[in-house]
Amino acid sequence: MATKTLVLFSSWFAATSALASPLDLFRYADGSTNWQYVSNTSGSLLIIALSYVVVRLLLSRAESRRYSRQLEQIRSELEQRVQQRTATLDEFNQLLKESNRALESEASQHKETAKQLQQSQHYLSNVLASMPLILIGLDSTGAVTQWNRRAAEISGIDAEQAIGANLWEIYPAITVQPGQVNQALTQAKTVTIKHSQRGQYHFDITIYPLSSSRAPGVVVLIDDVTDRILAENSLIQRDKMSSMGELAAVMARDLASPLTAVAGALERGDSAAASARNQQAQAIIANLLSFSQQRGGAVEAIAMPALVDSAIERAGQLLSAPSGLLFSAIEVQRHYPEQLPVIAGYRAELEQALLSLLRHACIALADSAKPSLTVAVTERSGAVWLSVQFFGQLLSDEQQRLLFEPAYQQDQPSNDSLDAGERLSFAHFIVCEQHRGNLAVTSNAEYGTTFHLRLPLR
Repeated sequence: MATKTLVLFSSWFAATSALASPLDLFRYADGSTNWQYVSNTSGSLLIIALSYVVVRLLLSRAESRRYSRQLEQIRSELEQRVQQRTATLDEFNQLLKESNRALESEASQHKETAKQLQQSQHYLSNVLASMPLILIGLDSTGAVTQWNRRAAEISGIDAEQAIGANLWEIYPAITVQPGQVNQALTQAKTVTIKHSQRGQYHFDITIYPLSSSRAPGVVVLIDDVTDRILAENSLIQRDKMSSMGELAAVMARDLASPLTAVAGALERGDSAAASARNQQAQAIIANLLSFSQQRGGAVEAIAMPALVDSAIERAGQLLSAPSGLLFSAIEVQRHYPEQLPVIAGYRAELEQALLSLLRHACIALADSAKPSLTVAVTERSGAVWLSVQFFGQLLSDEQQRLLFEPAYQQDQPSNDSLDAGERLSFAHFIVCEQHRGNLAVTSNAEYGTTFHLRLPLR
């Protein structure tokens, strides 16, 4: 139809162009109007217009659809972007909430930490203030950084006055010297000083550097140990007096038997017996003099079997029981292995300790019909062990407990008590204190009485 319309339009245009006036096209030759042609032309023009409108509508519709698709795509993209932005915002909001929660938790922990730190500082301040010794902190220039309550009490200087001031300017009477503080700083080692005035005061002074502090400094601890030293000296003096009393009692007991025998022999006119017992008394005195001269010598290597043999031989020359039993009359059985390592010790002291054990055995065997004892030396567990076993008068549990204890005047006597001459505290001191060994006793009817002596090889 569009083609037909174009043909008609072309014909009309050609006819019109040939006419003088466009209206001549619609007239007949006689000049009357050709209404049929007018109608056809109008219809054609209307069809042409309608066709154009339809074409435009179709084109507009296609373009509208294209724009709609583009708009839909843009809307979809916008929705997607909005969703992405929304998701991002949600994520940021979640992260922000988590951050807020973390900040709240951290703030709570910080508050708790600050509270604990404050409590720790308060506790540390209380500890420093309550210490029974003087505590002074110094920096590298000698300025005071710490001054506890005890330091204020002793010096009469308050902490507010002392902090920041030079120690020797505000407290010149202090026993710590600048050179000692510098020594601790320069050598980065603890310096220990004992300062005392005999009979008046005793101080233990410790100066140690601050190793982990950024600013170099030292802490000075001054401990007043006067009461402790006096108490220790009193105990040492009491132990010395007890040892002297024990040695005096042992000497008196050792001398009593031969001197009594000398007196009896002289009454009987037995000069030979009196001379023998007199030689025994002289040997006892010579032994004590020799021990006093040799005591405190150098440490030496000692073969235990030889030391035991020497002690047994000396016991035969010196010892006797109040009943008159001579140690030389006791049968001694010896059990030594062929090879024994030597020990390091003081020969004279160890021999006197063995003599004390043999003296106790001699007195305990005084009423035996056939007195005998067994001495055994062995090595085990890194030590040399010596045992002295005999069957004689037994020791009660209380006597076993008291045997190695010093005898003091305040001890209450009882049926099981032991006097100073019967105790072995001096022998126990030699073995346990001087030689880091052990000395014990067991006593029962089945195995008799046994002294157990242990001396470490190192």
